[in-house]
Amino acid sequence: MFFNVLAAFAEFEVDLLKMRTRELLKMRTREGMTVARSWASSRPAGPSSRHVSRPSWCACTAPASTPSLS
Repeated sequence: MFFNVLAAFAEFEVDLLKMRTRELLKMRTREGMTVARSWASSRPAGPSSRHVSRPSWCACTAPASTPSLS
């Protein structure tokens, strides 16, 4: 009987973890879609829009630094 109680608590904890993960994923997706929509609306339309510089929050705009081998 003791192991049944432990199994019930473990199953409850797994369900809580799944629920928290799903909620966080939904929240991050909503935030990401909001940022993507605002970024896309500020870009000009047309094929030349691929060459527009990325916004400042984008990590890929940081200059590449090479470590010195001294």
